[in-house]
Amino acid sequence: MTFEEGVALLFHKLGDSKIMALGSSVNDYVMVRNVSCLFYDGKIYFKTDKNFRKTQQLYRNPQVALCTGGVQVEGIAVNKGLVVDEPGRRFEALYKKYLWQSYNAYSHEDTEILIEVTPRFVEIWDEDENRNAFQIFLDFDKKTVEIKPYDQRMHTTGTGLDNTVPFSIYQIHSPSFSLPAAFNVHNSITKSIFFSFCRFLWYTTVACKAGSDFYDERLFSKGACVQ
Repeated sequence: MTFEEGVALLFHKLGDSKIMALGSSVNDYVMVRNVSCLFYDGKIYFKTDKNFRKTQQLYRNPQVALCTGGVQVEGIAVNKGLVVDEPGRRFEALYKKYLWQSYNAYSHEDTEILIEVTPRFVEIWDEDENRNAFQIFLDFDKKTVEIKPYDQRMHTTGTGLDNTVPFSIYQIHSPSFSLPAAFNVHNSITKSIFFSFCRFLWYTTVACKAGSDFYDERLFSKGACVQ
């Protein structure tokens, strides 16, 4: 994957509009809130009232982070002035098209400003056709892309199964956990049963720790859980 292909994937995932969580900070005081975003010209745009607290933070520290789904964006925010003063009023037209309810309910032409975020670093979480997770890192300053598999496949060795590799969302947090060498996780059926068991074990462990009567009665008799 080239850097250009990575950028195209980013904006494909973002689509025409998204509600994104916007993080900002001043003097180590961090705030986060949702903003309605539009995407064009390789940038992220949202509007806000110039008197809001988040706007005051952006004035003092333009470094921001935005997140939606598996897309995380770090960038620089710039105040482009009043929304109605944008040349061609492109944001206003797109906002009416994709977010017309919000536009009609909250539009205040005399105080709403347009914020442009230029991405500097992006992290995308994704999966392949076999549900194997991986990360895509886009560095906009260096114009580079890096892909890192998250789920490294467990593998057998001459001395047994190497269980030091994470189990993704079914990861077991137990330093004493091990498997017999004969356990073939490369077999798809065996693997499916194994991960289902891992998930069951995780849920029941959490239920035991929480003292859930529901799980006590439905999954096992009271007192059967060993802490």
